Amino acid sequence: MTTPFVMTLLAKNRVGLLTAISNGLSELGGNLREVSQTVIQDYFTMIMAVDFPENRTADLIVEHLGSLCKAFDAQICIEDPSKSSPGWKSKDAEPTEPYCLTVLGKDRPGSLRTLILRLASEGIMVTDLHATTETGTDHFTGRFLLAIPVAVDRIRLQRELADLGENEGLGIILQHARVVAATQNPSALETMTPVNPRS
Repeated sequence: MTTPFVMTLLAKNRVGLLTAISNGLSELGGNLREVSQTVIQDYFTMIMAVDFPENRTADLIVEHLGSLCKAFDAQICIEDPSKSSPGWKSKDAEPTEPYCLTVLGKDRPGSLRTLILRLASEGIMVTDLHATTETGTDHFTGRFLLAIPVAVDRIRLQRELADLGENEGLGIILQHARVVAATQNPSALETMTPVNPRS
């Protein structure tokens, strides 16, 4: 029997960090199920889903990985999904379709907040986000992956996002993920499915 955990790790980005993490997971008998990693401002960030033997407690996992990653000033957080509050369950959510949203504009406080609030008002979930300011300029680029409920009127949403962009001085482009995949890799269309299709 195994216990699933979701872990986050923040550390200084140095050679040897991934080796320390992978060694630690192996020594604990962990099986990596899913991972996302990036580096921001010379800091390494990672979130991962790992299955551990049932005798591995959260405290033991954090202590062991922390000792191996001590040289990198690692901060580790761990959660057991089975002990989370009931709350919202993805299986109960309405069906969605994947969309890509690109935002271009001047970097000024509040711009992304206005956009995020607008998306939330439609019940749209952000499933991935990367935003950066161009070096030496005041311009930023944001790329979102969205799960848009099928009940949302896409034409209306595109029109309203365009209006929002005009008011905020932003260029906002909304495209279905299939369209983006087709322009980058036509064969990807064969494997793409809705985020939460109707049964």
